[in-house]
Amino acid sequence: MNTILDNMKPCTGCSACSTVCPKDAISCRIDENGFYTATVNPERCVNCGKCQHVCIKFLPSESMGIELTEAVLYSAQAKNEAVLKSCTSGGIAYELAEYGIENGYIVTGVVYDCSIQAAKAILLDDKTLSQSKGSKYLQALTEECFREIVRTAKEKPNSKFMVFGTPCQILGIKKSFEENRLSNELITIDLLCHGVPSYLMWNAYLQWLEKKHGVSRIDDIVFRSKKNG
Repeated sequence: MNTILDNMKPCTGCSACSTVCPKDAISCRIDENGFYTATVNPERCVNCGKCQHVCIKFLPSESMGIELTEAVLYSAQAKNEAVLKSCTSGGIAYELAEYGIENGYIVTGVVYDCSIQAAKAILLDDKTLSQSKGSKYLQALTEECFREIVRTAKEKPNSKFMVFGTPCQILGIKKSFEENRLSNELITIDLLCHGVPSYLMWNAYLQWLEKKHGVSRIDDIVFRSKKNG
């Protein structure tokens, strides 16, 4: 397996390339530095070029989005006190996701999957919505979720979607829809991103917890606890 050819921009692990690959030749895996990175199986690759149409490594800067020089800025927070206490950024993402589910959107969010000790994008419903509460300061694996979104959009042209993610992930899903010429309604919500730590550091922390405090099993993670206020 070889990492996708280097370019001026690094791979962000958004999984757009994997989503549009017609031969399932691309997958996102943790690399030697602890980040999800796209890798290509040369035995399956047919050099169709679809991955380059959606990959941030090969896209011109002007296709990345607009640059705001003047804008009106609004701030908001959830009115529900319970939502405020259980969320970490005012609960707006939760409220938007809840609205989406109630109004027939297929909504994605990120949860911490204790079975793999990693952040993961999933499709949300009434039962899993609460699991998406709270910030996860880790790179989320989006590959499986994004593939399911695109597959559903192809099969059901009238389906509509609401996708939460970091800017690189949002660019990836938008480009995936464009590459597949999907006309489904797609609402995207970008999260402000300051970068993510390596899973090497996170795994080292988990090992420290086990060694120092005897924590061998983790059933839940809260990255910004409000226990003390």
